[in-house]
Amino acid sequence: MEKKSAKQTGLYYLVLLTVLLIISELVFRHITEAEIEETVVKVLIVGIPLIFVFLGHKWAKWVASMILILNGAISLVGVYQLDSQGLYIVGLYNVFFAVVLHISKKIKPFFSNGHELQVEATEEAMKINSESFDYPYLLTRYKAALLEGLLLVGIFATLMILTKNPENRPTSFIIYIVIAILYEPIMLTAFAGTLGHKIMRIKIKAIQDTSKNINLFQGVIRILSKIILGWLSFLTINLNPEHHAIHDYLSASIVLNDPKVHNK
Repeated sequence: MEKKSAKQTGLYYLVLLTVLLIISELVFRHITEAEIEETVVKVLIVGIPLIFVFLGHKWAKWVASMILILNGAISLVGVYQLDSQGLYIVGLYNVFFAVVLHISKKIKPFFSNGHELQVEATEEAMKINSESFDYPYLLTRYKAALLEGLLLVGIFATLMILTKNPENRPTSFIIYIVIAILYEPIMLTAFAGTLGHKIMRIKIKAIQDTSKNINLFQGVIRILSKIILGWLSFLTINLNPEHHAIHDYLSASIVLNDPKVHNK
């Protein structure tokens, strides 16, 4: 239990560092006025190695660190070109993240044995839970995701309409990103599901104990992995009896049909 707790602490630190990295990238885009295509490519280059970091692979630390340092160097060069102290902070944070990945005693236990915390929790849950659950199929989960997408598009459109001054729209966009990232984790923590999940009669629970909701950190991991992987995260659903998507594994969560509805 103590070893598992140390891994979980390491996971929490990684989530916090990654969230701050996302915020720093939004600041970088705002200051440099980079095109959305350039931003997407930049996020993918940095984000893909971080996915393997969250999977517990030690080699990924080195790849991610090198990319973070290069990313930081780009921001530091921009300090002299654009005369922006904000880029100075962004650049230093990238370098800080790269260094912390290797020297932090809090993060180090997360990489022990080369396995991720969530996979370990999943295996333990398979032994503990002898109860037979009803798992939603891929189409049901796609429908829930589509409903959430429509909701977020509506929120984005509303913010853009309310922001009449074009100069203030980058700020509105940042507000939208924050809402898009935090909406699902908060809903899962409080209600075991978003509006889309509720409409499709499914719920998300902690795999260690299906009577409990996942915590906020697990929710953040879940949404970040979904954003980074997109539809690819659903490729594993038909490859396991519990219909786990990749983001389910990463967040130690499980998706269940609501028995109050489906048992009728």
